[in-house]
Amino acid sequence: MKKINWFQVAACVAAGLIGGVLAAIVLSRPALWAGLVGISAGDWLQAVAAIVGVFLTVTATLWLEQRKRDAERREEQRLIREALSMLQTALPAASEPLDAEWDLERRIHETQVHYEAVRTGLDTLSHARQGYRVRSYNLWNALAEIEAVYTVVRPRITNEENIVRGNHVTGAVLAIAREKIEELAQNLAAPVDAAVAALCSELN
Repeated sequence: MKKINWFQVAACVAAGLIGGVLAAIVLSRPALWAGLVGISAGDWLQAVAAIVGVFLTVTATLWLEQRKRDAERREEQRLIREALSMLQTALPAASEPLDAEWDLERRIHETQVHYEAVRTGLDTLSHARQGYRVRSYNLWNALAEIEAVYTVVRPRITNEENIVRGNHVTGAVLAIAREKIEELAQNLAAPVDAAVAALCSELN
């Protein structure tokens, strides 16, 4: 997103003020100014109108640019919030052991669902973070911790998900896959909650 050029803003304000002052002076004593400088009141007013026109045009452009930047910012915040909400929904279930009374097929299916939900949430958050200017240290710290955890374990987690989606998954193989996803979910729970709290503070 482009930053507002405050020099342009100041220049526009100055131009508007100067134009307004000149207009007031000319309109108050048109004959006097025409006699002193040899320029008619009509020419003065045309010049003033040109200055004011430039002022209004640039001011409107800056206003539209700010509205565009605000809309982009809200969209980025929405994506971050949705990704964090996905993780807040997925992590509690993924962090808990499965019911031992379930049969192997159901436990495999639930584990596949947990891997996909956590991975999707993390990938969505990673995408949403691109280009997002974090204005809160707490939010930056929480997002950095989430990214650090995921960066370290992502290759292993991806491998475990591929295994649990394969054929002939045994109880022993599933136990290892469960251990990995439960550990990841538990490690992510605190920074995800911290990121949600920090984002809410930034939005308020």
